Amino acid sequence: PSSSSSSSSSSSSSSSSGEKKKKKKKAAPPPEEDDGYGEESQPPPRTSTVNPKDVPWENTAATTAMWELIDRADMQNIDGWLSQDPDAVHMRSEDGRGPLWWANEKGNQEIIDLLRAKGVRNDLKDSTGKVPRELRK
Repeated sequence: PSSSSSSSSSSSSSSSSGEKKKKKKKAAPPPEEDDGYGEESQPPPRTSTVNPKDVPWENTAATTAMWELIDRADMQNIDGWLSQDPDAVHMRSEDGRGPLWWANEKGNQEIIDLLRAKGVRNDLKDSTGKVPRELRK
């Protein structure tokens, strides 16, 4: 049938009907492999969907694990975790501190940059009213 997209450009006769031109455009949609997600490409990174102000302040296994990763400067595992769970960038312990506070306490600019790239806010305050950069060593 005439639905083949590879033969639609072979028509060279000029027509005054704009309707045929519209049909030509519809008959030749971009191929599926041109959607930017070829075999070797990756889908866009997931991003957080939570409002950081709505995150509960509590000590959990997750806050402890994140603190330990930051304490060890384990960039690979921090990045991997945040890539799988983008909301984790906003976690807060019971004192209101989270990954960005801990990275600032350690003075680790590489982790700070990673957290900022993952969307953590730097203007939120902990239970003492301090923003993360105030803990910078």
